[in-house]
Amino acid sequence: MTEDQSAKTLVDDYTSAAYVYICTTHELGALTSQAKWTVKRITLSTGLTQYADGNDLPDNIADNRVSLTYV
Repeated sequence: MTEDQSAKTLVDDYTSAAYVYICTTHELGALTSQAKWTVKRITLSTGLTQYADGNDLPDNIADNRVSLTYV
C-alpha cells in the first residue's frame, strides 16, 4: 500500500465509541474549519462506511464531522 503524499488526513477514533471518522483533503493548506474535506464514518460494530452528504466530494467541514448527515 502506498501513502498518498498529496493528501492530508485526519482520523478521529476518540470522539465516539461507535464510529471512526476519517476526513481527507487534497488541499494541504486547508484548515479543518473550511469546507474542503471528504468525510466518511465507519461504524465499528458492522464495518459500514458512509460518506457525509452521501458522496465523496471535498465540500464538508472536518470540524463538523460528528453532526454531518451520513448516507
